[in-house]
Amino acid sequence: MMTQANTKKGVEVAGAANLRRQIRTETNSRFLHNLPAFKTERTLPDDLEVLLDRLDQADRIRRLS
Repeated sequence: MMTQANTKKGVEVAGAANLRRQIRTETNSRFLHNLPAFKTERTLPDDLEVLLDRLDQADRIRRLS
């Protein structure tokens, strides 16, 4: 006999599997890729570029020593 907690967990697992299956459909994938939030940016913000440059410099210095 399944307890209420086990039954609830089974329903949650089945729901998660169903959601994953729906997300993977070609139609849904095409729709999600057309949403602005799912598009990648071609450029980085200036402050992030500066931080990445500093990280590259620190890495080069560490490799030389």
